[in-house]
Amino acid sequence: MAARACGACDASGSSGAYDASDALGKSGAYDPSDRRGAHDAPGGVQVSALRHLVRKEFRQIFRDHTMLRMIFLMPIAQLFVFSYAANTDLRNVAVSFLDQDRTAASRQLAEAFLQSDVFVRGPEANDPEEMQHLIDSGDARLTVWIPRGYAEDLAKGEAAEISITVDGQNSSVAGRAAGYAQAIVLREGARITGQGNGGVAGSVGESGAVGSGTVGSGTVGSGTVGSGGVGSGGVGSGAVGSGGVGTGDVGSGGVGSVGAVGSAGGDGTSASLVPKVTAVTRFFYNPELESRMFMIPGILVLLITVISALLTGMAVVREKEIGTLEQLLVSPLRSWEIIAGKTIPFIVIAYFELCFAGSIAVLWFHLPLRGSVLLLGVSALAYLLVTLGVGLLASTLSQTQQQAMLTVWFFLVFGILMSGFFYPVENMPTWAQWISAADPVRYIMNIVRGIFLRGAGFADLWRDLLVLAGMGILVFGTAAGRFQKRLS
Repeated sequence: MAARACGACDASGSSGAYDASDALGKSGAYDPSDRRGAHDAPGGVQVSALRHLVRKEFRQIFRDHTMLRMIFLMPIAQLFVFSYAANTDLRNVAVSFLDQDRTAASRQLAEAFLQSDVFVRGPEANDPEEMQHLIDSGDARLTVWIPRGYAEDLAKGEAAEISITVDGQNSSVAGRAAGYAQAIVLREGARITGQGNGGVAGSVGESGAVGSGTVGSGTVGSGTVGSGGVGSGGVGSGAVGSGGVGTGDVGSGGVGSVGAVGSAGGDGTSASLVPKVTAVTRFFYNPELESRMFMIPGILVLLITVISALLTGMAVVREKEIGTLEQLLVSPLRSWEIIAGKTIPFIVIAYFELCFAGSIAVLWFHLPLRGSVLLLGVSALAYLLVTLGVGLLASTLSQTQQQAMLTVWFFLVFGILMSGFFYPVENMPTWAQWISAADPVRYIMNIVRGIFLRGAGFADLWRDLLVLAGMGILVFGTAAGRFQKRLS
């Protein structure tokens, strides 16, 4: 029995006790800097261990049903809802009429408004007070007051006046609605005047048409439509307003033409004719001027932004909450390998979301993809360095998933509002434009819209791509350094 004990002592060491230094090193303490496996050469990369960590991250993601809904269901819902709802085209503006003339000409003018897809019929007004009430109550966005003598003035060749009142709470909608209304009035007045003169008067414009969609917010002239008096020998006024390129579809697509307004003198002598000038407008990259074509590329950017930034921050903090991050700290993996294992799955998921949502945009919404897919992928990678860096940075500043979400959301709101997604950067004050220059979302918006709509290449987008890549290296490097410091 004693011999057996002595044999055990000899096997275990002279002290007869287990020496922890045999497993942990001569110092007897675990050295966290020694994270190499037995199969790795000094300074080598543990590709196998990194692969297992990435696989573990994917399994953890797919086991979390809440995260799965955020990855797959939320982007699809956002793409469809935002693509249809985020529409700046002017539609369904309620218009009310106060027709005190009660003639065929006044009724034709009212019908001309309703023939456009911009206006819909609102409640009728019986007096000016009721018309004002309709504007105050919001039942009508625009009212048209046709006074007595409207048809008679046009028949005499005199300028007829009507009153248009617009709800100006939303200045963009109000300006464009007024532009449409004025264009309709000018076109209808020119038509009636031409018929009334029996062909004696020269043509008063073609139609005063303005494009076929939304371009800015300019109004469409404000001049009155008259004609020379028949038999007076005069040329008449015939002004067709200023004809600014407004916003929409009132006519066939050109900016109209300022027609000659001539008339014959009473004694048979003809008056001189005003030369006819025609302006033809062409719209590149979005001929139908659909706002959806402008909004959908921006929505694609928002989807990969939310997926990469928000989920990265939440996933890392979740590791803290459930205590598995400490298990990674005692693993043979180095800090940068842990960072790579945490971010690679979300890079893959973000690319999947971009490809999937982009396919829906092209096949369902008929968004043209005129540029290089490879350039789009490289640009997305540069942008993902920024968003993943924001997620990592939020994880180092937060202790709970709610804190991480709020931190990332702060950056998202700032980035979206300053990027030009809703409002052109050029419309911002100078100081706001300087702030916007530090917004990475602004540059990826320009790149994605340029590739999809304009077919822009590297020669057109290299400045935006260079700035975006610099931001990505800076943000991701800073976040990774801070995260590595927390790990150590």
